Amino acid sequence: MDFKMNAVIHRGNNYNNALRSFQHKRMEFLEQEIRALNSETLWLLLRQLCKTVAHWKASPGWLYNEKIGGLVL
Repeated sequence: MDFKMNAVIHRGNNYNNALRSFQHKRMEFLEQEIRALNSETLWLLLRQLCKTVAHWKASPGWLYNEKIGGLVL
């Protein structure tokens, strides 16, 4: 895989839009990476993600927010 991503974020008047734009580009980059995986590697990645989320849900000090689908410290 020969994907490369460069990012520069400046804090300023347009910070929220710059951050949103960066997050969108990051998701496009991840999408390219995932599409390049073969089925076995993709299965292993998904399996590992499920295990990791299950571990986070069970770990003290971490709160998994079901509504937003993310971790809260």
